[in-house]
Amino acid sequence: MLSQETSAFILILFVDIVLTQCPVGCKLCSGSTCTSCESSFFLSNNLCLPCPENCDSCNSLDDCTLCKPSKFGLQAKCNFTCERNCLNSECQDDTGFCTQCKPGFYGQQCTNNCSVCANERCDLRTCSNGCTNGYYEFTNGVETVCQKCSFNCKQCKDGKTCSICNNGFHLYKLNDSVHCVSCLQESQCSNYCVIRGCNQCQIHDYSLVCADCPEGQTFNGETCGSHTSLCSKECSTKCDSTGICQGECNEGWTGEKCSEQCNSKCLKCSKDNGNSCLLYKETSVSATTTLAETVTQQQKCVRCEDEVNNFTIGFFSGIGSCVAIEVFAVLFYLIRRRYLASKTPQEYKPNDVTRNDSEL
Repeated sequence: MLSQETSAFILILFVDIVLTQCPVGCKLCSGSTCTSCESSFFLSNNLCLPCPENCDSCNSLDDCTLCKPSKFGLQAKCNFTCERNCLNSECQDDTGFCTQCKPGFYGQQCTNNCSVCANERCDLRTCSNGCTNGYYEFTNGVETVCQKCSFNCKQCKDGKTCSICNNGFHLYKLNDSVHCVSCLQESQCSNYCVIRGCNQCQIHDYSLVCADCPEGQTFNGETCGSHTSLCSKECSTKCDSTGICQGECNEGWTGEKCSEQCNSKCLKCSKDNGNSCLLYKETSVSATTTLAETVTQQQKCVRCEDEVNNFTIGFFSGIGSCVAIEVFAVLFYLIRRRYLASKTPQEYKPNDVTRNDSEL
């Protein structure tokens, strides 16, 4: 049986432990007053209160600072779950964007399948090499994804403009959209065009245009018509109501109406400047000829050797002629002196030289 002293000591120790033990959630305390809280608790009025269920840490019931794994939404008590295609169910606490995707998926929340990417290659946020046939790239302001073209469209520029149809279908323009419709005669489908009088259609600047009108006709924006219309036959696409070409001019032509010819050295020139060659004619440049760059019709390219010949001719036909005469006179004088000096003493008379020199 314990002595009275031992019993008193145990009682005092028990009371001290009870009185100094921190409440649940308190990391540090003074008596019953909490000064610091454990994880998943927040301090309020000297007490440590539990955070919302899906918060790992918080400042209050409405202010989570860290979500539990696989959860996000700091401003919503972390009540949202990361997308299932997020690798290891990990996503950003505030946005829910996946930190990595499972293989075969891409996008901010890994909801896009890489099978719609060219060669099925993708990185975290987009297709590496663009979209595969039947899809087009679409940017929603946050990310770029591949979306499906319209029905039976093989290639498209956007959801309303198809450029190439699947086999058995041809392009058809309806209002401001270009779609694919079934061919009535499949054997002629590849060349079929809904533009009246057109042999071959194509997409240009998101519009359906005629790329091949019959001989003597050109595309005026609606149909193939006579060249007597406002649109020049040298316009590669179509013209507006005033005859201004909406696309590029054919090779060799320039001007807003494609009615002027390029500089003679140009095979193809700028639409805005006929002297600015985009492609030179083959005969304009050779290995033995040096061309000066030209931007105006007043400048002219000439062969460098022609310049040398012109200088030589000018030299001898001008000042050079005077110099040549003086040289010949001096040579004649020296030859004559040499000849007189070679005479015998009987034949030589000093005044001959003087006389003959004066005669010169």
